[in-house]
Amino acid sequence: MLYCIYHEGTLNGWRVDIGKERNFVEQMVHAYLRGKSKIIISGITYSVGSQIFQIYKVPSEHIDEKSLIKSIEDISSGNINNRLLSELFQNVTNEFLFGREFGELKEDYFNIYINDGIKKPILTVLTKNEVINFLNEFGNGNNSIWVGGRAIDLENPKTIKIFNIELKWLSKDRGEIRNSINKMSDVLGKWSVEVIKSFGNEVTEDFDVRPFGSTQTNKGLQNKDVTEIPSSSVSKKTIFVSHSSKDKKIIDEFVQKILRLGLEITKGQIFCTSIEGMGIQTGEDFRNKIGIELKSSSIVIIMLSGFYKKSEICQNEMGAAWVLNKKVIPIIIPPLQYNEVGALHITDHLDRIDNASNLDNIIHTLQNLLDLKLDDVRNLNKQRDEFLQIFNTSED
Repeated sequence: MLYCIYHEGTLNGWRVDIGKERNFVEQMVHAYLRGKSKIIISGITYSVGSQIFQIYKVPSEHIDEKSLIKSIEDISSGNINNRLLSELFQNVTNEFLFGREFGELKEDYFNIYINDGIKKPILTVLTKNEVINFLNEFGNGNNSIWVGGRAIDLENPKTIKIFNIELKWLSKDRGEIRNSINKMSDVLGKWSVEVIKSFGNEVTEDFDVRPFGSTQTNKGLQNKDVTEIPSSSVSKKTIFVSHSSKDKKIIDEFVQKILRLGLEITKGQIFCTSIEGMGIQTGEDFRNKIGIELKSSSIVIIMLSGFYKKSEICQNEMGAAWVLNKKVIPIIIPPLQYNEVGALHITDHLDRIDNASNLDNIIHTLQNLLDLKLDDVRNLNKQRDEFLQIFNTSED
């Protein structure tokens, strides 16, 4: 099947690509959606229209590019334009763009298939940076790797295959794509390489895939004490506060009033992404940093709210905390109610953040876990009462 593409852009004027194969069209579409003005295909530089971008499907009787160009030129007397193409051929632009505009695609996504001899895990809907980070950890010989918001344990990894996700799926968000992949695995009755093949093509050769444990820099670290490893790879945090960024105001007050001023826990012992100096520094990889902090923290405080329930990242953090066997302290933030928590969290007891008795339970739990001996209990009670006043005032 052959296609024609009509472009118009402020910098490049207008142009027409005639009689192109589908692979050419898909590369052009990808460049258009990523907001690129030029693209190199088979060694030739092509401009990409940013204002008008129309794709036309050519009837099957036209079998090659040269004969198609001659046929169109004979009809148009050399004046080939968008109107002529629309009269001659079927417009199939939406089959490629799905209503998206120039520069609208911010991320490409990939799936990874791993054959470790025992199980064959599949990592789905990863960004390019997440794939690269995973490959680095894989090359370093790490058996437990944090990727895509969850921890992956590898038994005896042998081979890796990486697949892109076709453009037709990229009109959906990550959660929707993952749901579609899960449904496909249900149809086939198993997770297999065939599942992710149906969502895209293999692009393993586009990445630097090295054998497990083969990266030389890691070998020099294997026999060293952990204190010799660069600080960017190791965390000394004690408490990980898992929360939705949309609850930032109340989280800030909880950390400041209860943890910092009340329990006198130092800033360096707390990881909380919403608070400057306790979260992720400029230039750090977000998901990789989250994984490092979750693994190293001994206590995970989960701030359950309506926003938390809707956040894929939050739910991944919560699942990872259980998998990593961390001490989990779940706290409900109203207006979320006990009966709304549902299957999101399995525990014998849940405390509310707006109740003095419940707050005391949380405080005593932390005191016991951290073996805290406070000189001024009155200050702790004062901070607790001030926090409750702030919370109840904000709720009003």
